[in-house]
Amino acid sequence: MRDALAQAKRALSRQGALLVIDVDGTLADDVGRRHLRPVPEPHCLGGVSAEQIDRYMAPELVALDACVRGAQRFLVSLLRYLPLRGRNLAVVTARWDTLRSITELWLAANYGFLRPCPLLMRRWGDSRPSVDVKLELVLERGTHGVWLDDDPRMLAAAEQIGFVPLKAPEAYTPSEEVQCSTER
Repeated sequence: MRDALAQAKRALSRQGALLVIDVDGTLADDVGRRHLRPVPEPHCLGGVSAEQIDRYMAPELVALDACVRGAQRFLVSLLRYLPLRGRNLAVVTARWDTLRSITELWLAANYGFLRPCPLLMRRWGDSRPSVDVKLELVLERGTHGVWLDDDPRMLAAAEQIGFVPLKAPEAYTPSEEVQCSTER
């Protein structure tokens, strides 16, 4: 965790730096709904029906997501290097925006310390690859800083445009886990 924090601290010290944090696989663990994943590769929706995605992303199941081990502690440490939290922090997800309220409730219950920050979400029905969706959402806000995500393709794309990529959950130290408030 120390190496990742040192690298992030340098990147976040630059003026206008943005801290971008993914949700699924980075903050939220879909352990309770993983069996409903429509494809083995969760970052690409090509050829997947809206019905399959809706079953996997059912609000009542999304609400039961666990926290990814170590994410809370890592983020608390990382936020110490972010001077203007509300303006240079963004949570981004490829979830459809029809899940906005349940996602906001889940984030408030488990990562309330991230507030205030915008929650950037995919428009309903947009089946483009997650990388394309997230880049479009984030690039309106900034082009450098730290990008925390579990998708190697997303991290490679973020690095190409100027972000320091941090791979979740590898950037965290599992032994320093903090428990989620979500009941399972």
